[in-house]
Amino acid sequence: MLLPALLIPTLACADSSLHEHEIIKLFAFKSRLDDGSYRNTLQLRYYHPFQANDVHQTTLRLDAGFYTNDGHSLPEFSLTDLHLDSVKFTFSAKGAHLSENWQSTFGFRTILPIGSSNQLVLAPQIGAVYKPDHGTRSIFSDFSPLIRYLQGVDPKDNSAKRRRHVELYPTLGFQLGSKTRLRLWDEYGIEYNTRNGRWLIPIDAMLIQQLTEHQHVAIGFSKALAKSNEQYDWTLYGNLTFYF
Repeated sequence: MLLPALLIPTLACADSSLHEHEIIKLFAFKSRLDDGSYRNTLQLRYYHPFQANDVHQTTLRLDAGFYTNDGHSLPEFSLTDLHLDSVKFTFSAKGAHLSENWQSTFGFRTILPIGSSNQLVLAPQIGAVYKPDHGTRSIFSDFSPLIRYLQGVDPKDNSAKRRRHVELYPTLGFQLGSKTRLRLWDEYGIEYNTRNGRWLIPIDAMLIQQLTEHQHVAIGFSKALAKSNEQYDWTLYGNLTFYF
């Protein structure tokens, strides 16, 4: 059994924001799927920043991992049952400075046609970050909405199975203490399937605790509240983050 305390499937996430340092995140997920089965996922995320100056700032993110499917509520990993998860590259960049408190962002995600993805997926994205004025006495730290459109490309299959999804993340951040943060809709957001008009609307919350200057630990939970787009019932997840 591997990582018994940290547990899920890798769906989309908004965590593609700009970073000033190299970052490695080790994720573990456990999800209950709609058919009653469970999926256990181990994932690596690597962030590499490129910054020419304060105006031009970009981040390249790589996602890769493995998963297993089983019928047990507790995580059980076996090397013989491991499957390659989807491999994603996400490019995020700082856009126009909209006001003193608003900064726009834009980017692009590519999901390779290997592992759990049977088609190449191209996904442009736009977003923004709002931060209150410095010195404001509030636990509210930021509002970072992001919208992404995913379009599947498969030269061998021109059918309606090609992916057409919209992802919306109304991400909210709160500074609960000097070393504790809360993020809402950061890992799991709202999904809309433009082919069949089906929705997935979850509640998603992640608590982040700073261990040292260069290490953070987080645990989160997502529950599908309204869903005509069948994907998962609930997901428990955690990660360990290293800053370099």
